[in-house]
Amino acid sequence: MVDRQGWAVRGTVLGALAASGLLAVAINGCSSATRAPSGFGDAKDAGLDTGSPDSQPGPSLIGDDASLKCDDLLCQVDTTCGDSPTTLTGKVFDPAGTTPLYNAIVYIPRSRQDALPPIKDSTKDGVSCDRCGATAINPLAVALTNTKGEFTLTDVPVDKDVPIVVQIGKWRRKMSIDITKRCDVNKAPETDRDKVLRLPRNGKEGDMPHVAVTTGGCDQLECLLRGMGVDDSEFVVGNSTAGHIHMFQGSGGGGGFSGIASANANQTFWNDSKLMLKYDITMLSCECSDNTPNPNPDNARLQMIDYVNKGGRVFGSHYHVTWMRNAPDTNFKNVATFPPNEGSATDGVHFIETQLGIGGVFPKGKAMAEWLFNIGSSTKLGEIQLKNTRAGVLSTNALLSQAWIKSSTGAPRYFSFNTPIGAPEKDICGRFVFADLHVMDSSGTFPSSCPAPGGLNAQQKALEFMFLDLSSCVQSDKEPPIIPK
Repeated sequence: MVDRQGWAVRGTVLGALAASGLLAVAINGCSSATRAPSGFGDAKDAGLDTGSPDSQPGPSLIGDDASLKCDDLLCQVDTTCGDSPTTLTGKVFDPAGTTPLYNAIVYIPRSRQDALPPIKDSTKDGVSCDRCGATAINPLAVALTNTKGEFTLTDVPVDKDVPIVVQIGKWRRKMSIDITKRCDVNKAPETDRDKVLRLPRNGKEGDMPHVAVTTGGCDQLECLLRGMGVDDSEFVVGNSTAGHIHMFQGSGGGGGFSGIASANANQTFWNDSKLMLKYDITMLSCECSDNTPNPNPDNARLQMIDYVNKGGRVFGSHYHVTWMRNAPDTNFKNVATFPPNEGSATDGVHFIETQLGIGGVFPKGKAMAEWLFNIGSSTKLGEIQLKNTRAGVLSTNALLSQAWIKSSTGAPRYFSFNTPIGAPEKDICGRFVFADLHVMDSSGTFPSSCPAPGGLNAQQKALEFMFLDLSSCVQSDKEPPIIPK
């Protein structure tokens, strides 16, 4: 089924121009003096079969005049295709180029000359309030990927090196692709890792969020990022002007990572509010016990709450349930019910939650179940085999938080909540997620103890889905993802 989003966007633009009397100006502005060559000199170059009786006599651009030329990609869109518009289909992959991604934005800018909208730099300005639907990208054609990682852009320009942008939150990469078939389906590469549409592996390839990782003796959340395909050069020690992944040692963590063995670097990080606010995402690796923040526990916990309230994102593993269970803020403490002691580690079948706690469908939970099944991490829709999960949460508070994965007894193993808790929806900016399961089950030497890029197992891919959703713009869990405009 063809996605008509691109047609709607172009139709809106042309309608507005016509109503204002500017359409003729826009068309006449496409003069031969200002035109960027399309790259296709004749019908054959444009992907047309000139020997076919059904072929058209050359590309028909805006105004049905092939002599009208301009730099704007809108002038390379054929308006005469009727029910068979020029489309681009494909998939978007993680940085490793191996796993197709759900809810990635894919768009073609309106002009080659237009710079991409700037992404706020958290290292300079602090975390930002990234609400879905609030980002102005001004696309010529735009779509979101489905649970197979697939997209369809409709009414796309026919040209060489057409710019195309893929984005999830502050992960953004601009690539180019030849679109040669007019009034037909064009396909983006999907098998060559060097050519597929994917998120950036490093800062040279595109934009990336700044991530702080506190290490721990019983998990290595940094390994999730490496397995996703982030280059090793992006991982650096502590607060730095280099790299996008900054490592702070926690109890038992950081073994072998050059320079990371500074004792209790995580405690220093948690007690420095200005430093915390420089990071878009904070990942808290399990430390094998409740490593209470010192020297002032409530101060650190209040700073963590302030961080997510201002737009920060937190991914906590296992014993980092302490940030909620012992929170000085009542709402934060009441997002779930916690047992007095952790349960024993268990393996087995777990279930993806597809219903909202307050009733109705949970769109992203349903999407997660389908995505895990589609990529082969789940052999039965809605179920996944997990190992070494704990029992740090008895139940979630349906009014404040949302479960994503549950055990056979119905206890949450992964849940999330948006912040500030209780604020009007328009003011919700941040997100906190908690996983009672690990990426790894011990500490080790980075990077040798981590999966190779593209080497995530089924459990780790479930966590990849969660992490990239955490990276994305914030919206209500009641609604399906919003296509930006």
